[in-house]
Amino acid sequence: MKRSDLSLLGFRSVLIFLIVFSPIFIPGINATVSWKGTISSNWDEPGNWDSGYVPIAEDDVLIPNSSQNNHSPVLSGNIEIGGLLIEDMVMLTVAKTARLTISGDLTNQGTLLIKMDTDELASVIVRGDILGSGESKIEFDFTSRTWWYAGHAMDGLVSSVYDAADPGKVKFYTYDNAIGDWSQIISNVEAFDEPLKGYHFNFKDPTTVTYSGLLYNGNYEMTPLGSGWWLMANPYPAYVDLNFEKDLPGTYWTFNNINKFVYLRTIINGERMVVTYDINTPTNSHDVATNYLAPMQAFWVKSSGNGTFGVNNGARFHDPDQGGLKATTLLPENVLRFKLINQYTYDYAAICFDENGSLDYTMNDAEKFYEANGRVPKLYTKKGDKRIVINKLPLIGDYTAIPLYIEIASESEGNLIFDAFNITDFNEDITVILEDLKTGKHINLKDQPQYEFYTEDVVDEKRFILHLTDNLVTKQVENESLTEAVSIKKIGQKVTIRMDDNLFVNRSNPAIIRLITLTGEVLKQATVTSNTYELESPMNKHIYIVEVVVGGQRYSKKLFGSD
Repeated sequence: MKRSDLSLLGFRSVLIFLIVFSPIFIPGINATVSWKGTISSNWDEPGNWDSGYVPIAEDDVLIPNSSQNNHSPVLSGNIEIGGLLIEDMVMLTVAKTARLTISGDLTNQGTLLIKMDTDELASVIVRGDILGSGESKIEFDFTSRTWWYAGHAMDGLVSSVYDAADPGKVKFYTYDNAIGDWSQIISNVEAFDEPLKGYHFNFKDPTTVTYSGLLYNGNYEMTPLGSGWWLMANPYPAYVDLNFEKDLPGTYWTFNNINKFVYLRTIINGERMVVTYDINTPTNSHDVATNYLAPMQAFWVKSSGNGTFGVNNGARFHDPDQGGLKATTLLPENVLRFKLINQYTYDYAAICFDENGSLDYTMNDAEKFYEANGRVPKLYTKKGDKRIVINKLPLIGDYTAIPLYIEIASESEGNLIFDAFNITDFNEDITVILEDLKTGKHINLKDQPQYEFYTEDVVDEKRFILHLTDNLVTKQVENESLTEAVSIKKIGQKVTIRMDDNLFVNRSNPAIIRLITLTGEVLKQATVTSNTYELESPMNKHIYIVEVVVGGQRYSKKLFGSD
């Protein structure tokens, strides 16, 4: 073949040398760039490459054993290349926070070292195959006295990698779904042979764990998953994106009989707690939850029985922020999001109104994960006996009432703040009233998004009722100037309703007057043929609605029972 023929195929002249003298590495149509390392370990230094330039996405890369006496390459930043060959007796290091994408094959005859810690994670994606008899390592720095939830990104590991047989050094647990409790691993021969299985551990002192084996790069599934909670894990040394399941259901993720919510442990204001990510409706999620699962990160899912959970390598995607958990930003008008804040941290709950929502529990609702930390307040709704953190209800009708529950441990009792932090984004045509069942107070959350209250330690207490009324359904008569047809006035306990005579053109169609609670209970009802009617409101601090149906129209006014 002539040199001109090679040029037509996109090869550079340096490839001729590599084909003749490096028979192990057979590149495709990409150019091949070889590491020299004569200047430094910096991947981004052009002088370290035989081509005089840093490899680009179209280039295959060779780390030859001829460079073993020079500087070994250290990769940082965001790097994309074609194929990669690491020859024997040489090593490539992927630094913390680096993002490496290999669009072709990774052939490793030497050593690939990936460095991470709990705050600075690397992310490595190999689109092709992983080949060769070399060694892949992940060097992970864990801080001390913190409970970590993690899995494993490579095959061939056993519990000796943590020295699990020494409980004075590390406490290492697996979650047993059959008994619904933790089981401690206290031997060094436990095989970690399930790619999707997560674990729970805590080191007494700062510890660097060096994992060595074959990087997971395939598609993985775990089945059958019995009813209840399962601790799963991201099996890759790369981030995975849950949004693929929202946009392309069943393509990259498998959630058969698995609720499409992911529960993650994190730390907020120094307190460990669980946050929930809603895959189908991300904007319902906890404000620090994210669609990206970090490399090796463990997380909880809930199976309804005979479940199958899986992920394939197409779900890998470098997190653009390459960090911890991040907040969602889009706040739709059909979602109410709340925080319950104490002196330590806060809890989160969301209510979504959707045409596919239900008054009964379905797999579209996220159950609340049990939180043992007494310094974390608990806020939730209920469906039956299930505590719900993300509640998907039907669309709001004329009126909707939703009980809100709290649970407060003794270390958290005192003044708390209920915060409707996205209320300004909620449907402007809906009035949202928070009723405190203990104090009798009613707060219009559109006017006052935060409400401070006191509580002692309580268990599963129905503390609030959330009242939602569609302002477009009725003509609100807040004062006489709003309508000349109907006037509703209250002095003390007496309510006087006056109606224009023109509304009684036909006396065979009288007015219907009702006194209604915000939960929809009719306390009083009268059929009226005169233009004036009086009734007495109850002697309490609750809100009531006086409703007048006359002349083919409906009018109403909210009143306090003791105002």
